[in-house]
Amino acid sequence: KTLRPSRSSAFACSNPAMRNNASPKQLPKTTEWRSVGKAVEMAKTSMLQKMGKAGITQVPPKLSYENDIVKDLVGRYDDLIKAARRSFAKSTEFCTSSSLVCDTVKELGEFLTNINTVVMYRAISEGGSPSPPPPVLGAYLVKMSIAIKDTLKLRDQLQLQVGGSMVVPAERFVQGSMEASLEAKKKYSKACLEFDAAEGKLKALNRLSPAATGSDYQRLFLSYAHFWEYRQRWMHREHEAGVMLTDVVTRHQIEFLEQLVHTFQAQLTAYGEAYAIMCALDPMIKDLRAIVATRRKEMDENRAKRQRDAADRARYIEENKYQDLVALFSAPDLAVVNAMCVGAGADQEAMLEDLVRILDSYKQTMPIIRLGITKEVESTQSAATLFRGNSTATKLMTAFTRMTGRPYLIATLKPSVARLIANPKGLEVDPAKAKGENVEENAARLRAVCADFLNAIMSSISVCPLPFREMASHLQTEVVERFPESRFTAVGGFIFLRFFCPCILSPDTNGLVDPSALTAEARRALILISKSLQNVANGIPFGAKEQYMTCMNDFITGSLQPCRDFLDEVAHAPPNVRDYLPLASLREVYDRELPSAHGSLVRNLERICKSLRQYGGEAVVPKLVE
Repeated sequence: KTLRPSRSSAFACSNPAMRNNASPKQLPKTTEWRSVGKAVEMAKTSMLQKMGKAGITQVPPKLSYENDIVKDLVGRYDDLIKAARRSFAKSTEFCTSSSLVCDTVKELGEFLTNINTVVMYRAISEGGSPSPPPPVLGAYLVKMSIAIKDTLKLRDQLQLQVGGSMVVPAERFVQGSMEASLEAKKKYSKACLEFDAAEGKLKALNRLSPAATGSDYQRLFLSYAHFWEYRQRWMHREHEAGVMLTDVVTRHQIEFLEQLVHTFQAQLTAYGEAYAIMCALDPMIKDLRAIVATRRKEMDENRAKRQRDAADRARYIEENKYQDLVALFSAPDLAVVNAMCVGAGADQEAMLEDLVRILDSYKQTMPIIRLGITKEVESTQSAATLFRGNSTATKLMTAFTRMTGRPYLIATLKPSVARLIANPKGLEVDPAKAKGENVEENAARLRAVCADFLNAIMSSISVCPLPFREMASHLQTEVVERFPESRFTAVGGFIFLRFFCPCILSPDTNGLVDPSALTAEARRALILISKSLQNVANGIPFGAKEQYMTCMNDFITGSLQPCRDFLDEVAHAPPNVRDYLPLASLREVYDRELPSAHGSLVRNLERICKSLRQYGGEAVVPKLVE
């Protein structure tokens, strides 16, 4: 698309063409949505949403659900931290404080058990099944709380270690992860409001009448820029908040569990007297270690998967960012292609070649050319005037033919052209230009040279490009239905008039010879050869208009049937006719032609839109601007 949200304001300010062509009334007071204006728009949108007069971007249920869980966890972790700190401050009430801590751990275990039950129920009710089984962490925490009550009575000193092992990680987790995830949720809510405000502003602008907005595309451009910028921010904030909340919900169990396992390991070392109690907990600790390792592994795998998914999304976005633009190029009416060629000015040929490569990389060139051939035949009153105009479809077909067939032309015609240039004398058949030469001998030599060129063309059927044969086949099919008598002349006109004869007339511009090697005699001989071959393809002998060329009529008559056989063979498309190699790969056009075409579209947007309106393409203008 033409819009680049991150650079929209800078583009509008730095583009002198747009700044000079627009009147002051058409330009907004500022090219940016400043903080005051944005705050006012957000406040207005919020008020309208509360009154029920504006739409509200809905928060995903999963995100709301996880946000509520995190809020509940923050409260429970705060309770745990406060309870542990009370145990530090009141050493005389050691047992009471320890009981409070153990009770909080037990409540947390029961809460986690309930969460796992709810998650299992939600997964089953939605038609799926949870990938891992419900963890036993809640039950283990309940058992640990009982063991802590028994062991902490033995040594007062270990109470500090137990409390420290719980409080510090809990504070770090609350301050580092939980609060950050809740803050991300707040940012997401703000991004929703910003997006709703930008969307409302854009809708308000679109509701204005064309007379009110005029041709102020810059204002529309900036409105779309704000809309897409805040839409992108909203999507980013939603993804960020979802990832952070999910991470907290799935990670808090492991973070708490890991520190608790360390606490129990310290107790096993310190409490010789509590050896029997700790031995009873040993199997559970092993299970918890396995759970930690398993969940750590799962977290790493999930993190790697999220990274891969993010990379895939970024690659998909990168590979499809020009899809809408290519769709506009591929429209059957070729309105955008024609407007871009007109807007390119002196670079029209280069622009047309870029567009041909873009369309061919997406396998769209041949469908468009087939449609153009069908329309040309339907709109032509006489077969003699087929493809004699200069429509966009004809330009596209000529450019595609030239680009695809350049290697074929060189391989087919270069030897014959080289032999002619080596000895161009004795080929003039016009008595007024022969300058005392024997015209009959020159005519015989010209017939021999023309036969050499024609034989080279007719013997090249095995290397004829597949797109040529597909175009010739479709052309012959369409022409025969409307002009049965022009079965051969239509294909011959296409192959010779649009392809071989222009190359014979100008071999230097098609890479066959060096321009310095062409003498005046050689150019004159090439003109005579081109005329003769064109008449063979058309099946028309020379007449009174070019009396001096009637000496070639015997050659034309004798070559008609072989030429027709060749044209029939060219028009017979093989089964693999559509398996040809495109002019450029998708990767190549993404790196070169598409950015170039997009840049030209942005630079010449005003001129292109004007051309579209001029030729009846008003409906395409909004899509092009967007």
